[in-house]
Amino acid sequence: MAIGFGVVLLVIALALAGGAIWLAYPLRRRVDQLSGDVNSLQVALDQLRAEVADLRAAADVVPVPPLPKTRSADLDDLRQRLRAAHTESEDKSEE
Repeated sequence: MAIGFGVVLLVIALALAGGAIWLAYPLRRRVDQLSGDVNSLQVALDQLRAEVADLRAAADVVPVPPLPKTRSADLDDLRQRLRAAHTESEDKSEE
């Protein structure tokens, strides 16, 4: 009787182990697939980081253009010359 009980327990244990393996197999395939996805994303991320580093390096090389000098005096002078030219053209047209 004890041998029969031991055999029944062994069969139940083997059935449970087989069921666990049967359930774990698709999960293992999914884990492998996700690991591949993570690896490909890591490669893409490394490439993007390299591109960002290149762009930052290129942006650091380009100097910032200087601000234009103030020319308020030159503008006043230009206005005076335009007024003078305008009055001269009016004087010539009247003659």
